[in-house]
Amino acid sequence: LHNPIKILKTIYNILDDNGKIIISIPNMEHISKNLLMPPSGIHFEHTFFIGVDNLKYLFENCGFIVKNIDYYDNHSVFITAIKTGFNLTDNIEKIKKGNKDNNLFFLKTIEKYNSLISKINDEILNISDEIYLYGSHFPAQFLYFNGIKKEKKIGRAHV
Repeated sequence: LHNPIKILKTIYNILDDNGKIIISIPNMEHISKNLLMPPSGIHFEHTFFIGVDNLKYLFENCGFIVKNIDYYDNHSVFITAIKTGFNLTDNIEKIKKGNKDNNLFFLKTIEKYNSLISKINDEILNISDEIYLYGSHFPAQFLYFNGIKKEKKIGRAHV
């Protein structure tokens, strides 16, 4: 979603009183705290970081109350909310702290993968033959577009 508030307000206007909405998002807290590759949660489908606390805050400020949060493995979070007709939250300080913590984890993840890119580049430079780079999945594309050396490549596919 590029504008979650606009979407939630549209859904609010469509739903009957006490109507339910169920959505899923990537488990961004798990992704960031475990220093997983950034594209695991932020790419063309998910254009910005939004965690459970952020989403709960958005729901509550758009006239919903969150009734249930289910975690599927470490991959996804499913959230059920009900249209209430009034705003509930004043918990912005908790959101700000959570965002700050997640930003730090995200920056550590970027550092981790920049280090990996540097190691891969060192290996590429030590190969005497030309190489073929293949990356059809977004993690490979992330590495390629964030600095993998291209001087010795003879081709690439699906990137």
